[in-house]
Amino acid sequence: RGVTAQCIIELAKKVKCTFVIMGRAKITEDNADDEETSKITSLIEMKALLAKRFKATGSKVSLKDIEKKAKGILAQRDMLKTFDDIRATGNKVYYYSCDVSSKENMAKTMNTIRLKVGEVTGVVHGAGIIIDQKIYNKNMDNFKLVFDTKYKGINNILENLNKEKLKFLAMFSSVAGYFGNDGQCDYAAGNEYLDKYAYCLNKRYPNCKTLAINWGAWDGGMVDSTYRKTLKE
Repeated sequence: RGVTAQCIIELAKKVKCTFVIMGRAKITEDNADDEETSKITSLIEMKALLAKRFKATGSKVSLKDIEKKAKGILAQRDMLKTFDDIRATGNKVYYYSCDVSSKENMAKTMNTIRLKVGEVTGVVHGAGIIIDQKIYNKNMDNFKLVFDTKYKGINNILENLNKEKLKFLAMFSSVAGYFGNDGQCDYAAGNEYLDKYAYCLNKRYPNCKTLAINWGAWDGGMVDSTYRKTLKE
């Protein structure tokens, strides 16, 4: 979803290949659209509809559960649309749910991909999480969740590939890795790791074009309404 999805769809319009997409989300019946939900595009309206449904059935659920369910429906819809948009270009697409920061999970998933799809010859690493807090409020679990998605993510991917056959590697880094942002010491560190990793890989594997793109803030990516207002100011 978001920035990575937009870039991959544009890439699919320009090249003919097989796309293998990995993400944390699972495709489930629970988050499938129905006739009513499919007409709703905003999170507020989706939450209102779900709250009304739960109330009508007498189900006792928290506001947090309602929001989670609403976000799940909208997220799954976005994912399925991305797959459809890629297929519309005439390219094949496969999706695997996995945790990129888990060594065991990634080894198993990458082995499945190798057996069912074939050798991977190009990688776009666009995974990212933000949990912005001042450093004195951060805890190690949250720091690792943000940092490991970048750091362990790229290492777990490349450990399970034949790097000699890799033609390109594009990593989605951020200007936060260079300039730093308030509350983002973990995110900045993770992205700076990708920048240095790209430099090293270009030296070690000259046949593989390696790039760490230091994106600015994308509207529709990780930019929420509060951050959007701050950026505009």
